[in-house]
Amino acid sequence: MNMLFFINPNAGHLELKSHLLDVLQVFASGGWTVTVHPTQGPKEMTRVIAQRGHDYDLIVCCGGDGTLNEAVSGLML
Repeated sequence: MNMLFFINPNAGHLELKSHLLDVLQVFASGGWTVTVHPTQGPKEMTRVIAQRGHDYDLIVCCGGDGTLNEAVSGLML
């Protein structure tokens, strides 16, 4: 099972930063092969999901409302 895990390092008060390795370990222990993709700029996640999202069984995003909006927009293309 393949997962694409987006993290927006510029999102507000992203508390996940200090626990990111723990979270990834939980997924890996559950049998997921995790590809981590830190976002680099606006609309990048939308483009990546639209282009490569079909290669993954699960897409996860961490950030704020804008991050979630970009992920959903990419899934709709």
